[in-house]
Amino acid sequence: MTGNTWLIKDDRVNPNTFFQEVFVFYIFWWMTYNKVNNTLVNSSLLNRIPKEKHVEAKTRIISSMHAIILTVGTTGYLLDYIDSDSLIQFIPLTSAFGMFDMTIITFNYKSFQKSYISTGIHHFILILGPLTITRETIATIAQAGIFETTVPLIDSCWYLYNAKLTNTLGFKINSVIALVVFFIVRVVNSVHMTYENAWRDNIVVTFLSFILSVLNIYWFKSLIGMYMRT
Repeated sequence: MTGNTWLIKDDRVNPNTFFQEVFVFYIFWWMTYNKVNNTLVNSSLLNRIPKEKHVEAKTRIISSMHAIILTVGTTGYLLDYIDSDSLIQFIPLTSAFGMFDMTIITFNYKSFQKSYISTGIHHFILILGPLTITRETIATIAQAGIFETTVPLIDSCWYLYNAKLTNTLGFKINSVIALVVFFIVRVVNSVHMTYENAWRDNIVVTFLSFILSVLNIYWFKSLIGMYMRT
């Protein structure tokens, strides 16, 4: 970060401006969800999966959209196409997504009961974690943003699994790629991120990184279980 910007004050995220932006993007994600809902209402894609999975299918479309946007921003920063101030501008969008998705899974608790706690912890970090951002932690934000590259792959696996297309070549190839990428990008990356922050003596960021590591290991184990059941 370089001085003050519209979102940065005294080298930290300005909470007032941040949550104003989050509210705007929260509305954006609801509008996007409604658009997706209207588009898919009579779609044969939804008819392939159980009716009780329809809400989750639509939220996964939103999660993949968010993942693609954040991956583009994070990759741009890591390749020096954008600076840290530009990367920070993606954060309210991400926090708003976490708030939106948390709203959906709470209102549809029965459909998301199995994953509610783990998803809730993850989204809590998405929503409030940015308040810990400083000049020293921007690299960690970028490192964590790379996690999202796995989301479209996982969402594709989820759809094919629930559409009972597990015997297809597409599912098998996608599953193997998803597992390999998830292990490298999420498990190894998050453990390394926790190790790096521990050496920097940043207790809060180290703790959040550790929680993300535990979640990623747990989800990786679940992915392996899903693959083994096919």
